[in-house]
Amino acid sequence: MLALLSTLAFAAAPTCTTWGEPALLSTCDDCPELNESSGVVWARNRPGVWFTHNDAGGTNNLYAFNEAGEHLETHWANGSAFRDWEDIASGPCPAGVEAESCIYIGDVGDNGSSRESVDIWVVAEPDEGEDALLVAQWRLEYPVEPHDCEAIVVHPCTGRVYLLTKEREGEPVVFRVPAEPTGPDTVGSLELVATLSRTWLGDNGLITGADWSDGGDRLVVRTYDGGWEWVTDPEDPDAHWDTPPTVIPIDVEGQGESISFHPDGGVLTTTERVPMRIVHLPCAESVDAAVCPPPGEEPVDTGDSGLPTDTADSADTDTDTDTDTDTDTDTDTDPPTSDSAEGDPSTGSKAGDSCGCGSSSAVLWLGVLGLGLRRRSD
Repeated sequence: MLALLSTLAFAAAPTCTTWGEPALLSTCDDCPELNESSGVVWARNRPGVWFTHNDAGGTNNLYAFNEAGEHLETHWANGSAFRDWEDIASGPCPAGVEAESCIYIGDVGDNGSSRESVDIWVVAEPDEGEDALLVAQWRLEYPVEPHDCEAIVVHPCTGRVYLLTKEREGEPVVFRVPAEPTGPDTVGSLELVATLSRTWLGDNGLITGADWSDGGDRLVVRTYDGGWEWVTDPEDPDAHWDTPPTVIPIDVEGQGESISFHPDGGVLTTTERVPMRIVHLPCAESVDAAVCPPPGEEPVDTGDSGLPTDTADSADTDTDTDTDTDTDTDTDTDPPTSDSAEGDPSTGSKAGDSCGCGSSSAVLWLGVLGLGLRRRSD
């Protein structure tokens, strides 16, 4: 059993019980390098900062921005590779990783359902002016057959990682990632957890993003035409999969693929294409956040992140045998407004991009206070 230890320096966001109305905070008007925002998370160590990324056709960078629509800086994910990043999630770092907060990057896009394996890159949340250093990696294969996927979540209490697939035909499927990172040289097997009913998720049922709340009591997903929420049990992360989620009133934004809980308990979404829209769904009423239950046993520091000792100095160039790269460019033709760009994926090159985004509005941030020590076990 792998136990995980997290030392995330933030106060847990409250839990929404009643939603308000979505409001456009700003648009990122002058940032052509960020044209396919596909995942978003808020920075645990830098109040007011968010991270997003491009999907297929982009490079292995995290883009920091604020709610006024200003691009703050670009963080190279040093040591990772890029094929089709589709979502990111914040969560407890794997055991043996000395970082206050980790970001899990789902390199899991596969429009042609042809990849022999997919990758999850785990980076330490970057401070201002720093690269996002790779600290762990999974290389994974699906049982039976490949799937397209655009949603990754990390359970805040157990640290286990889940993938929610995007099925153009058939029902969405939930898979769980092995507890221990595999590293780049071993291919692990994803575990089938549940099959969801497509009818639960609106007209198209195509899951494009997801996020788990910091207390483990809420999980949100989005498709191109809406958002949904499960009430989840922090002590039983899989108990909700056989019940339909409830609708949440996110903005329907054309090609919207990202969703994240907000520090105030609400939800924030962004869109693909330039200009990127930044939309906030606030709480009308909320209660105190749930608290993760104490672990069943003391965390064990294995000192093994599943990485070679020289990973930080060399990028993985995607050495798996799958050469069908044509089908991995993310055309995302499902919504009628999509015009996602195609391009050859980068394999670890550092992009020297820079951009400034015009501010159209700004909001006050909830102060991110307190030091929360959470101990998580598998």
